[in-house]
Order: sequence, then C-alpha cells, then structure tokens
Amino acid sequence: MPDEARRPVSAYSVSKRLSIPYETVRRHIRDLVQQGRCEAWEDGFVVPAKVFGHSRSRAETQAVLDAVRNLVAACQAAGFQPDPAAAPSQPMTAHHVGRLATTYAVEGIQLMADPLGLGVQSALVLHTISQLNTGHIRDDPKLSKRYAALSTIPEDHERKPATVYELSRKLHLPYETARRDCMRLVDQNLLTRDAQGRLIVPQEVFARPATVAAYKAFSDLTARFLDQVAHAPVSSEPELVSA
Repeated sequence: MPDEARRPVSAYSVSKRLSIPYETVRRHIRDLVQQGRCEAWEDGFVVPAKVFGHSRSRAETQAVLDAVRNLVAACQAAGFQPDPAAAPSQPMTAHHVGRLATTYAVEGIQLMADPLGLGVQSALVLHTISQLNTGHIRDDPKLSKRYAALSTIPEDHERKPATVYELSRKLHLPYETARRDCMRLVDQNLLTRDAQGRLIVPQEVFARPATVAAYKAFSDLTARFLDQVAHAPVSSEPELVSA
C-alpha cells in the first residue's frame, strides 16, 4: 500500500483502542519514531511502506510466519483440523500472514481483557503470569494431557509462582511498570501473592463463568484464524513480501 493511501492515527486513538494509558502509548510511539519504524505526519502517525522493505522487518515477518506454522502444527497435533474450504484461493505473502497474525493476537487479548474489565496491557500481564505459572505443566506430556480441557484447571498448589522480575524480562517492561500492573491486579483479586511476594493467577479466576466464556470465544477465534492460514499457499520469499 502506498503512503498516500495510509491514514494517519493519533496517539489518543491508539490509547483508546487498546485501553492503554495515553502517556504509555505516546512513549512507545516516540520510540518507534526514533527507531525509524513510524513517522509523525501533520494529522498523526503512520508506518510508511519503506519500513516493510527493510531487512529487519523482513526477518521479523519471517519469524511471525514460522510461529504461525508452528501454531498450526501444534493445533493439528492436538487434533484440530482446519477447514480447507476456508483457505483463500490466491497465494498470500508472508506479510499478509503477519497482518492476520497481529490482528488475531490483539483481538485474542481483548477477548480475554473485556470480561475482566482490563486493558490490553493488564490482560497481557495477567496472561503472561499465568503462562509462567503453568509452563512446567505444558512441558510435561502427562500433565498437559490431564489439563487439556477447559473444565480441568490446575489447582493453585500446582502452579509455579512467578516474580515481577521474570514478568518484566518476559514482556520487556520496565520493572516499576510491571510491578504497578501486578499490584493493581492483586487489588482486583486477579492475582495472589505468596509469602515471598511471588505471583499466581489463582484457579478461581479461570473458573469464573465470564473467563470460561472468554476462553471459548478465544478458541473460536483461533479456529477461524487457523482456517485462514493452515491451507493457504504462502510465499516466504523476501522479494514477494510487500507493504
């Protein structure tokens, strides 16, 4: 897409869309501008077409494509069979797959955030702590099979507590930002702390009807995404990855 066809967006609209504090969004956009990934225009900010031709962007797009392929393989190994009829008839570039994957990721986080009354960043913090709590379960074939269904939720004593430092490193967030987000989640009864101050997303949170419904909606979203990309002919050649 040529630059003249791109519509500038304001920091405020991004903040409202993602439910992230305005100052946080402004800081991230400033960093993107300094990195050359974004440009400030008179009416807002734009990611210009030249960014997508950069070798760094191509490498990142390829990494996303590889991650999508791994997701498809993992879901198929778990028994999910994408619908071949839902695949587009025309080949997709790796960049197109990257756009679909980004949309899927943001919509997925929002599906989990809305029922709990959270913004995207807080929901991502909560999800990441949950992942740190249960990584050892996912890596154990017997345990992962035991807790494969939505109705089988690991008890609190089976969860590995996570630290704010681990969270900060995982999400590349400043330590104080991560700590403040965690304290808000503790106040909202979405996180608990042990005697050492380590964090757990308790079983009770996942058993709430709103959370179960959100996971079901996320499962449906994932199925639609996989239907789009699993059988689609995709070219990963760099010269075919366009804006």
